[in-house]
Formats: sequence, structure tokens, C-alpha cells
Amino acid sequence: TMSDRIAVFNHGRIEQLGTPREIYDNPQSPFVSEFVGQTNKIEIEGKKINIRPEFISVSKSAVYGDRSVQGTLRDAIFVGATTRYLVDTTLGSTMISTDPKDLLVIGENVTLSWDKNKEFLIH
Repeated sequence: TMSDRIAVFNHGRIEQLGTPREIYDNPQSPFVSEFVGQTNKIEIEGKKINIRPEFISVSKSAVYGDRSVQGTLRDAIFVGATTRYLVDTTLGSTMISTDPKDLLVIGENVTLSWDKNKEFLIH
């Protein structure tokens, strides 16, 4: 079972208090965003945004959202129920996706895309 309220502590100090969904979808600090899952950190239009790997589609060329970035597929790591796709992007960072739309080959150029409403800012 899951708690209805969670307190995330960092060095004895409460970083965030909220429901599991609030903490996962809207973490209030970098510590909380990493504590409750993995996140991609990128800068777009002068803003530092975060997006979870499960909300990023990776395809050979098609775009599946209002934001996209190009890159090269570096690795595909099988982790049981999912596969993590590591992409070296033209933004100069590596992003992770767990939502493939095509059969992908390591080393090929790919497109990462996502819906802007799935991004979150870290304060």
C-alpha cells in the first residue's frame, strides 16, 4: 500500500510534504526530483526544465509532442519491464527515454519528443 501523505527529508530537514502524486509530478527541489524517480534535466528557451523518461518518446524521425530535440542513440539498457534509451542530444546533454516508437539501432540519429505540459521546473 501507499501512504496518502509523504515527507521527503534531506539531512533531517523536510524538503517536501505532499501526496505521492504531488511529489512525483511536481517536485520542489532537485533532491526530491531524484529521490522519487529519474528525471532529465535540460535547458530550453533559457529555462531549466525537467521531464521524466516515461514522458519522452524516441523515434527515428517522427515528433510525438510539442517539444523535440535531435540526437544519437548511444545505448539501450534492458531493465525488466522497460528499456532505457540513452540519447546524446544536440543540446549537449544525454537524455533518457523509456517510450520507443520505432525499432531503434544504437548509433542512429533519433528524435526525442514530449508534451510541454509534462515538464516541471525546479525552484
